[in-house]
Amino acid sequence: MYVETTINIDRKNLRIITYLAEQKGVSRSCIIKGLLKGLLATYTFGNTFGKRVRYQKTSEEHDWHRFHITFTYAEYELFKDIPKVCKFSLAFFLVLAIDRVLKNNDSSRYVNPINTDNHRYTCYTFISETIDDIPSWRIYWGLPSTIP
Repeated sequence: MYVETTINIDRKNLRIITYLAEQKGVSRSCIIKGLLKGLLATYTFGNTFGKRVRYQKTSEEHDWHRFHITFTYAEYELFKDIPKVCKFSLAFFLVLAIDRVLKNNDSSRYVNPINTDNHRYTCYTFISETIDDIPSWRIYWGLPSTIP
C-alpha cells in the first residue's frame, strides 16, 4: 500500500536533491526518503513535551515548489510521527537533513540505492502492553537497551 502526499521545498534545496538523485541514479523521492531516514537514525532526541512544532521559515524571497512524494505505508507512519516526536514539520526536518549532508559533504551515508536491509527503521520501535486493563503503547525513538 502506498500513500501519496506533498511537501513544500525551497527550489534551492530541490536542486540539491535533484543533483544527488542524478549522482546516485535514483529518483528524487528515494533521495528524500534516504535523507529523512539517515537523519532519524542519528538524531538526538530531547524532551519535546509542551513544545510547538517548528516549520520552515517563510519569506517572499523563497521560491517554493510543491513536491509530490509517494511513501509506503510504513514510511508514511514513520514520517507523520516526526512532528509529534521531534517537533519539526516533515519539510523542515528535510531541510535539516540536507544541511547535514552539505555540512558533512557525504551523501553516501544517507542514500544507498542498493539497500536490502529488511529492518530499515532502526530508530523506531513499538511495544504494545496492557496496564491495569488499559491498552498502552510504548514508542521508542532510538534502540532501547532492553526490550521489556
